[in-house]
Parts: sequence; C-alpha cells; structure tokens
Amino acid sequence: MNDKETIISFLNGFANPKKMASFFVDNGTPDFLLIRMSGNHFDEKGFKQMITSDIVQEKAEI
Repeated sequence: MNDKETIISFLNGFANPKKMASFFVDNGTPDFLLIRMSGNHFDEKGFKQMITSDIVQEKAEI
C-alpha cells in the first residue's frame, strides 16, 4: 500500500461507524485525551464506552 492509500484507509477507519468505537483505542497514544465541546475530557477507553453505549451513530464520513 502506498502512502496515499494508507492515509485514505486510516481516515475511512475513523469514519466507519462500526469501527469508530475502537478507533482511538487501536490508534491512540498512551496519553490520548478527547476533549468534548462541553470541556469534559476522557481517554480512549472512555470514548469507546461512550460511543458504544447510549449514542447511535447514523452516519460518519470524511
């Protein structure tokens, strides 16, 4: 896979609703923090719990 294909594959993984829950767990650094618009923050495991619980993602695209 060339660089362009690698980047496109990475972005498509992020935009895939079935993979987004694990995207940051699989690709984040140990010190990763997601800052929500409310100012609350959490790590990649907190993001995975949030996105797989009450949230229903209908569409995501790059």
